[in-house]
Amino acid sequence: KEQISSEKTSMSTPETREPLLRPLRRIGQITTDCPFHYHKNDKDRFITVSSGKNFHTYNLEHLSTALVGPQFAGKIVSICSNKDQVFTASKNVIISWRKIHKIHTFGPVEEEILKIDILGDYLLALTEDQLYCWNFHNAQFVKKIALTIKAKLMTHPSTYLNKLLIAGQDGKLQLLNIKTEKVVYDFPELSSRIFEEDTADSITTIEESNVLDVVAIGTEFGSIHIVNLKTEETVMQFIQTSAVTSLSFSSSNEVKAGFLASGTTHGSFNIWNLNN
Repeated sequence: KEQISSEKTSMSTPETREPLLRPLRRIGQITTDCPFHYHKNDKDRFITVSSGKNFHTYNLEHLSTALVGPQFAGKIVSICSNKDQVFTASKNVIISWRKIHKIHTFGPVEEEILKIDILGDYLLALTEDQLYCWNFHNAQFVKKIALTIKAKLMTHPSTYLNKLLIAGQDGKLQLLNIKTEKVVYDFPELSSRIFEEDTADSITTIEESNVLDVVAIGTEFGSIHIVNLKTEETVMQFIQTSAVTSLSFSSSNEVKAGFLASGTTHGSFNIWNLNN
């Protein structure tokens, strides 16, 4: 597979480009660096965002506020959902909500939570040293898994049964089976090749593509690596002028037949053409 050099794919700064999109209506004024969460029901689509110590849910169909959550004691650091329930993590506690009504409380756990996610019937909470699992239907605690790296973030590749891809603060990647509680693979070649010149704490985001085994990895240094987890190959590589805050693939089923959007710390985003 072809590796695209950063010289061929570097982009001009946001100040020198014509905007791709122009504002239509403001639906929110203040959000934090906690990633927003997209969810939908049979009729409408929503995003839920952290505004610090509470959360706001916006209706994307009407560009309006759907609800405003209650005030928390600490800052919300992660959000996820399952159908009509929204889960928010603050400090070392997770709360599930149906609209603004509290359903369950999960925790407290021993460390501050970094990221939460839903996998099957499990609610997962990642800390630096542990992965906590609950049954989210009844808030019953299931297990705690000790990690072998200092974790920073996690994602679940949709075709990887019972497995999480965990990124460490030192740039290392691990594939963890939460059922057997074993590390399936630690990607030695991929970690050393991509992050050989990056300092610790460099991974900022991981996004799964529509292509089997392929994910995009963004770093604080602005590098974007599209990699095949099975072969540890770098399929493509891009670079931007700021840290990568988010990544999103278009809905193509071929790696080189679509587009990749990357967020920046300037409040703008770049569109990368995967065709060349």
